[in-house]
Amino acid sequence: MVRELDKNIEVNSTYLSWILEAVHKVKHQKQRPNNDRVIGAIRQNHQVSEESILEQLELAVKAGLIIRIESNNDYTYKDPALTPCKPSKLKVLDVEKKADLSKYVYQCLREPQNGKGLMLKSIEKYILSRCELKNNNGNAFTKNLHMCVRRAVQLGRLVQSGKLIKVPSEEDGESRGSSSINFEEANFEVILPFERYKKRATPVILCSFCLEGADKNREGKWEDLISCADCGNSGHPSCLKFSADLTAKVRKLRWQCINCKKCSFCGKSGKEDDMLFCDSCDRGFHMPCCDPPITRPPKGDWKCNLCDPERGTKKGKKFLEAALKYTTKVKTQLKATSKQSLKRARTQSCNVHPHISHQTQDALGQLDLTPLPHPAYSPDLALSDYCLFPQLKKYLKGHHYDNDEEVIADVGRWCCGQSSEFFSDGVRQLVKSWRLCVDRDSDYDEK
Repeated sequence: MVRELDKNIEVNSTYLSWILEAVHKVKHQKQRPNNDRVIGAIRQNHQVSEESILEQLELAVKAGLIIRIESNNDYTYKDPALTPCKPSKLKVLDVEKKADLSKYVYQCLREPQNGKGLMLKSIEKYILSRCELKNNNGNAFTKNLHMCVRRAVQLGRLVQSGKLIKVPSEEDGESRGSSSINFEEANFEVILPFERYKKRATPVILCSFCLEGADKNREGKWEDLISCADCGNSGHPSCLKFSADLTAKVRKLRWQCINCKKCSFCGKSGKEDDMLFCDSCDRGFHMPCCDPPITRPPKGDWKCNLCDPERGTKKGKKFLEAALKYTTKVKTQLKATSKQSLKRARTQSCNVHPHISHQTQDALGQLDLTPLPHPAYSPDLALSDYCLFPQLKKYLKGHHYDNDEEVIADVGRWCCGQSSEFFSDGVRQLVKSWRLCVDRDSDYDEK
């Protein structure tokens, strides 16, 4: 009767998870998972008797949930999920064609016993136990696997904690999303899809409403202009009736005037009757494109889905996340390009105190910039003397001013009105002047 009852006893699922966890832990420590080590690993975290562990081990072996191998008068336990398959069931992977390994990686990490993660070597063993490699020259398979896992971690599909790789849980996703992305700040830093690869128009230096410059608004005070990124038309924030908070936000955006305004979701203009302007960022949105869609213009202040990303089906949140990924990619590429450009750059200055100060010298050393040889002072090699000032003198000739403020404002207007080619051409001419000066041993007075 006792033996018949024993046959009906099933493996306890909790004990089975402890046993598999112990086997993986001992294997991770590069030791053989025998009776003593498995029992010791379980009893480190759980207060259970040795007899109960041995009993459950025996039941798991009989049920085929654990593989037991006898060697040197002792037993070694293995996880059947990580044991090699029969050769007839092995799939062929062509390494030369760079087969996608992500399916096998996810399949391995989604095994119940691998919830806490695995090392890359364990993942590699898992794939090798199920696939037969073809055209594996050198370490091509290992490099392909490392690249696949690294890409998945960057895209957020996998999580790396030290040397362990695992599939992100819902808690990981929520904590990572809430801690890493500040949507309130990201809203004014991202590049929206319709804004990609578009250059800004040259700003008009006069307000389109009061026809004054930045030096004087309708109240006679200095106020910086806001310019449309598409057409260049400008306006004082006070003339546009923007609050101080809205003005600060708009200056961070690729702002569009009312004539150039496009829907930030679909990127299309037109349908002026259906276009809404956000009171928080002044972006434009078609009413049908909003989430949820709007049939009538709302009364009072209205916030768009980008300023309130949690509204509706969270369309604004998903839109911001995608735009932020693209913006981060662009900034990384620009940063790498600027570093390479700095390596080829050279600096030249006259012998004045800002140039020879310790702070400047330290900065030049950190940027790895090489100063060019030059005379103590040469007006021919000063960018402001030979390029900027002659043209400015021609502009100021014949003008009369009552005070310093008028001079500063007029010079500021002139500088803002010059094109970027004016300054870039001046820098290019500096190379020719520098070479002439060096060739003549600093005795250079050519006009």
